[in-house]
Amino acid sequence: MKLGNKQSIITDNHVRTERDYSARAVKDKAKYSEIAKKFEFDYWDGDRNTGYGGYSNDGRWEKVAKKLINTYGLNSNEKILDIGCGKGYLLSEFLRLNSQLEVAGVDISKYAILNASSDVSHFLSLCDADKISYEPGSFDLVLSINCLH
Repeated sequence: MKLGNKQSIITDNHVRTERDYSARAVKDKAKYSEIAKKFEFDYWDGDRNTGYGGYSNDGRWEKVAKKLINTYGLNSNEKILDIGCGKGYLLSEFLRLNSQLEVAGVDISKYAILNASSDVSHFLSLCDADKISYEPGSFDLVLSINCLH
């Protein structure tokens, strides 16, 4: 893959929804934002106003993992780090598609790590993204899909 080419890896996951984003942005937004930025139960599995409204592996990450594997030509034994991995669903899909990949994930949410997919939970660490201590070159692909926004 040529660097600098625009890729549409997760757009399909976002455009398929029919959520009323403007309605969510108005009512009690400051109150809900304070709750959400704790990144605990209310953010992941609580009310929709404070976060996901129940974050489960609903199959959306399989397409993303397939696209990433194909786009970057990921083969067995290559290493992937997901910064802001949440409950590890994307990493779980990587392993389901190729069990020989090596995965690791970090997230700031203790709740997400404790409630991660059982197949990847032992690969996940509680960590603030600006305190990651992996050596440069430790991974073949580093992702931060749900962290920066």
